[in-house]
Amino acid sequence: MPGSTKPRDVLTRCAELIEERGQTHGDYVENMETIAKLWSAFLGIEIPPYKVPIMFSLSKAARMKHEGPDGLNIDDYEDLTSYGSIGTAIAEKTLVKTSGQTVLGNDCGTTTDNEGDRK
Repeated sequence: MPGSTKPRDVLTRCAELIEERGQTHGDYVENMETIAKLWSAFLGIEIPPYKVPIMFSLSKAARMKHEGPDGLNIDDYEDLTSYGSIGTAIAEKTLVKTSGQTVLGNDCGTTTDNEGDRK
C-alpha cells in the first residue's frame, strides 16, 4: 500500500533483490572485486572493491537527476539502498581482514567476528 511502507520493509525487499540477482549475476563480493580489478587496470589507479558500490550509487543518482518531476522510479531507490548495503558488507569484511576483530563505526555497539558476521 503506497505511503505505508516502513524502512525495515524496504531493507527486507532490497535484501531479497540482492539474493535474487545473485542467482543470475553471481556473488556480490566477487562481482565488486572483479569490477574493481577491471576499473583499476583501465584507469591505472587502485580502486578497492568497497568503492565500487559508491560509484554505482553516483551513477544511479546522476540518472535520477534527469528523470524529471514526474519520473519517480522506486527501482532507483531500491538500487541505491542495495548498493549501500553491499558497500557496507564489503567495507565491514575489509575492516575485519585488516584488524582481526573490529568495533564497527556505528552507534549500535556491535562488533564483527573474523568472518565479518555481526555479534
